[in-house]
Amino acid sequence: MNIKIEKHKHHIVILDDNYHILRSYIAELECLGIEVSVTSNISDFNKLLSKNKKIDLFIIDVMLPSDGFFSTIATDHGTITGLLVGKEIRYAGIETPIIFFSVAWLKNHIEDIKDTKNNLRNSIYLRKHEILPHELGEIILAILEKGKMTSKLGKSYQKIIDSLTLNPNFCGFGIDLKKLFK
Repeated sequence: MNIKIEKHKHHIVILDDNYHILRSYIAELECLGIEVSVTSNISDFNKLLSKNKKIDLFIIDVMLPSDGFFSTIATDHGTITGLLVGKEIRYAGIETPIIFFSVAWLKNHIEDIKDTKNNLRNSIYLRKHEILPHELGEIILAILEKGKMTSKLGKSYQKIIDSLTLNPNFCGFGIDLKKLFK
Protein backbone atom coordinates (compact mmCIF):
# COMPACT_ATOMS: atom_id res chain seq x y z
CA MET A 1 0.00 0.00 0.00
CA ASN A 2 1.42 3.38 -1.02
CA ILE A 3 0.37 6.41 0.92
CA LYS A 4 1.09 9.68 -0.78
CA ILE A 5 1.88 12.48 1.64
CA GLU A 6 1.21 15.88 0.17
CA LYS A 7 3.52 18.77 0.85
CA HIS A 8 2.14 21.66 2.82
CA LYS A 9 0.20 24.05 0.64
CA HIS A 10 0.91 27.10 2.81
CA HIS A 11 3.73 28.29 5.05
CA ILE A 12 3.24 30.54 8.07
CA VAL A 13 6.01 32.12 10.13
CA ILE A 14 5.32 32.93 13.77
CA LEU A 15 7.44 35.36 15.78
CA ASP A 16 6.53 34.92 19.44
CA ASP A 17 8.58 34.45 22.59
CA ASN A 18 5.85 32.49 24.44
CA TYR A 19 5.86 29.11 22.71
CA HIS A 20 3.87 27.41 25.48
CA ILE A 21 0.86 29.66 24.76
CA LEU A 22 1.05 28.85 21.03
CA ARG A 23 1.19 25.05 21.15
CA SER A 24 -2.54 24.49 20.63
CA TYR A 25 -2.65 27.13 17.85
CA ILE A 26 0.32 25.52 16.08
CA ALA A 27 -1.24 22.05 16.38
CA GLU A 28 -4.49 23.37 14.86
CA LEU A 29 -2.66 25.01 11.94
CA GLU A 30 -0.64 21.86 11.27
CA CYS A 31 -3.86 19.78 11.31
CA LEU A 32 -5.13 22.12 8.59
CA GLY A 33 -2.09 21.18 6.49
CA ILE A 34 -0.22 24.43 7.07
CA GLU A 35 3.54 24.37 7.57
CA VAL A 36 4.41 26.43 10.64
CA SER A 37 7.86 27.86 11.42
CA VAL A 38 8.24 29.40 14.88
CA THR A 39 10.94 31.83 15.95
CA SER A 40 11.22 33.34 19.39
CA ASN A 41 13.44 36.32 18.61
CA ILE A 42 14.01 38.89 15.90
CA SER A 43 17.45 37.55 14.96
CA ASP A 44 16.11 34.06 14.15
CA PHE A 45 13.12 35.65 12.40
CA ASN A 46 15.47 37.62 10.12
CA LYS A 47 17.48 34.46 9.37
CA LEU A 48 14.30 32.66 8.40
CA LEU A 49 13.30 35.54 6.10
CA SER A 50 16.70 35.48 4.41
CA LYS A 51 16.21 31.84 3.33
CA ASN A 52 13.88 33.11 0.58
CA LYS A 53 11.35 30.37 1.29
CA LYS A 54 7.79 31.26 0.31
CA ILE A 55 5.89 32.65 3.31
CA ASP A 56 2.13 33.05 3.00
CA LEU A 57 1.40 34.76 6.34
CA PHE A 58 3.16 36.17 9.38
CA ILE A 59 1.87 35.92 12.93
CA ILE A 60 3.74 38.38 15.14
CA ASP A 61 3.41 38.88 18.88
CA VAL A 62 3.24 42.58 19.69
CA MET A 63 5.12 42.36 23.01
CA LEU A 64 8.64 41.08 22.33
CA PRO A 65 12.17 41.81 23.50
CA SER A 66 13.81 44.15 21.00
CA ASP A 67 17.03 42.09 20.89
CA GLY A 68 18.95 45.30 20.17
CA PHE A 69 17.19 45.79 16.82
CA PHE A 70 15.13 48.71 18.14
CA SER A 71 15.68 51.17 20.96
CA THR A 72 14.04 50.61 24.31
CA ILE A 73 12.25 53.93 23.92
CA ALA A 74 10.93 53.09 20.44
CA THR A 75 9.50 49.78 21.67
CA ASP A 76 8.23 51.20 24.98
CA HIS A 77 10.35 48.57 26.78
CA GLY A 78 9.21 45.81 24.41
CA THR A 79 5.51 46.65 24.56
CA ILE A 80 5.17 47.36 20.82
CA THR A 81 8.23 45.66 19.32
CA GLY A 82 6.06 43.46 17.09
CA LEU A 83 4.45 46.51 15.47
CA LEU A 84 7.93 47.80 14.60
CA VAL A 85 8.86 44.42 13.12
CA GLY A 86 5.73 44.63 10.98
CA LYS A 87 6.68 48.10 9.77
CA GLU A 88 10.15 46.81 8.84
CA ILE A 89 8.55 44.00 6.84
CA ARG A 90 6.54 46.57 4.88
CA TYR A 91 9.57 48.87 4.44
CA ALA A 92 11.35 45.88 2.87
CA GLY A 93 8.55 45.70 0.29
CA ILE A 94 7.05 42.48 1.62
CA GLU A 95 3.25 42.57 1.30
CA THR A 96 2.56 39.20 2.96
CA PRO A 97 -0.47 39.35 5.31
CA ILE A 98 0.37 39.92 8.99
CA ILE A 99 -1.65 38.95 12.04
CA PHE A 100 -0.50 40.79 15.14
CA PHE A 101 -1.39 38.27 17.83
CA SER A 102 -0.88 39.21 21.45
CA VAL A 103 -2.19 38.94 25.00
CA ALA A 104 -1.43 42.62 25.40
CA TRP A 105 -4.22 44.96 26.39
CA LEU A 106 -2.21 47.89 25.01
CA LYS A 107 -4.59 50.52 26.35
CA ASN A 108 -1.76 53.06 26.19
CA HIS A 109 -1.06 52.19 22.55
CA ILE A 110 -4.44 52.59 20.87
CA GLU A 111 -2.93 55.07 18.41
CA ASP A 112 -0.10 52.62 17.62
CA ILE A 113 -2.69 49.96 16.80
CA LYS A 114 -4.65 52.39 14.64
CA ASP A 115 -1.34 53.35 13.00
CA THR A 116 -0.93 49.66 12.23
CA LYS A 117 -4.16 49.83 10.26
CA ASN A 118 -3.05 52.93 8.37
CA ASN A 119 0.60 52.09 7.66
CA LEU A 120 0.64 48.32 7.82
CA ARG A 121 -1.86 47.46 5.15
CA ASN A 122 -2.93 43.86 4.88
CA SER A 123 -2.72 43.30 8.65
CA ILE A 124 -5.03 42.77 11.61
CA TYR A 125 -4.62 42.76 15.40
CA LEU A 126 -6.09 39.87 17.43
CA ARG A 127 -5.87 39.19 21.16
CA LYS A 128 -4.80 35.61 21.96
CA HIS A 129 -7.18 34.97 24.81
CA GLU A 130 -10.15 36.08 22.68
CA ILE A 131 -9.44 33.70 19.77
CA LEU A 132 -9.60 29.92 20.12
CA PRO A 133 -7.23 27.78 18.02
CA HIS A 134 -9.95 26.65 15.60
CA GLU A 135 -11.11 30.27 15.17
CA LEU A 136 -7.58 31.37 14.33
CA GLY A 137 -7.40 28.51 11.83
CA GLU A 138 -10.63 29.70 10.17
CA ILE A 139 -9.37 33.28 10.01
CA ILE A 140 -6.05 32.18 8.52
CA LEU A 141 -7.68 29.91 5.94
CA ALA A 142 -9.94 32.79 4.86
CA ILE A 143 -6.90 35.08 4.53
CA LEU A 144 -4.85 32.47 2.65
CA GLU A 145 -7.74 31.82 0.30
CA LYS A 146 -7.74 35.49 -0.75
CA GLY A 147 -4.02 36.18 -0.26
CA LYS A 148 -4.87 39.34 1.66
CA MET A 149 -7.13 40.71 4.36
CA THR A 150 -10.30 40.88 2.32
CA SER A 151 -12.27 38.25 4.16
CA LYS A 152 -15.43 39.13 6.01
CA LEU A 153 -13.74 38.01 9.25
CA GLY A 154 -10.77 40.30 8.69
CA LYS A 155 -13.07 43.23 7.99
CA SER A 156 -15.04 42.49 11.17
CA TYR A 157 -11.91 42.59 13.28
CA GLN A 158 -10.75 45.73 11.46
CA LYS A 159 -14.11 47.32 12.29
CA ILE A 160 -13.45 46.62 15.98
CA ILE A 161 -10.01 48.25 15.72
CA ASP A 162 -11.56 51.27 14.00
CA SER A 163 -14.05 51.66 16.84
CA LEU A 164 -11.40 51.79 19.60
CA THR A 165 -11.41 55.04 21.46
CA LEU A 166 -9.70 56.62 24.44
CA ASN A 167 -12.12 57.29 27.27
CA PRO A 168 -10.74 58.54 30.61
CA ASN A 169 -13.95 57.58 32.42
CA PHE A 170 -13.64 53.92 31.46
CA CYS A 171 -10.15 52.77 32.45
CA GLY A 172 -8.69 54.84 29.61
CA PHE A 173 -10.03 52.59 26.89
CA GLY A 174 -13.36 51.79 25.28
CA ILE A 175 -15.28 50.96 22.15
CA ASP A 176 -17.36 53.55 20.35
CA LEU A 177 -20.50 51.52 19.64
CA LYS A 178 -21.73 54.03 17.02
CA LYS A 179 -18.55 53.46 15.01
CA LEU A 180 -18.70 49.72 15.58
CA PHE A 181 -22.23 49.30 14.22
CA LYS A 182 -22.04 51.78 11.32
